[in-house]
Amino acid sequence: MKGALLVALVLAVSAGGALAAQELPGFVFLEPALVTNVVDGDTFDAVWPAYGYGLRIRPASIGAPESDECFFDEATQYAEAILLGRWVWLDRGDPEQLWSYDRLLAKVWLDSARTASFGRIMVSQGYAEVLSWYPRGEELDGLGLEDEARQLERGLWGECP
Repeated sequence: MKGALLVALVLAVSAGGALAAQELPGFVFLEPALVTNVVDGDTFDAVWPAYGYGLRIRPASIGAPESDECFFDEATQYAEAILLGRWVWLDRGDPEQLWSYDRLLAKVWLDSARTASFGRIMVSQGYAEVLSWYPRGEELDGLGLEDEARQLERGLWGECP
């Protein structure tokens, strides 16, 4: 029942459309959010239960396969295994590019110290590629994560299942 309530909160907020950047409540970037739904490898819903507030999130600087592309299911399942039912911390990406298709663009961290990056994990395991041109939320280019995944033919860099 609790999970259904959280999903209802996310859907209710999502139905209202995107907020302007200045309308975002301060806790969005201070308090952790609970992931209630994973849409695909680079989109998920999260709520702040104490505030009764939820948003659809788009992790900055990565791109996972779309529904008509090879490795979509695997990338979605991997993101779900990492995120679903877990608390995440968000950091603002580029304030000029805060929203994308009614999703908040943000760096996504799996720990309060902000050392475990969701984007880095997805790229290093071959479930997403670095999008250095959009949006500039996290510098992943110089880390060599995608190059290593390509070289080892991990995930989307291997054969299509």
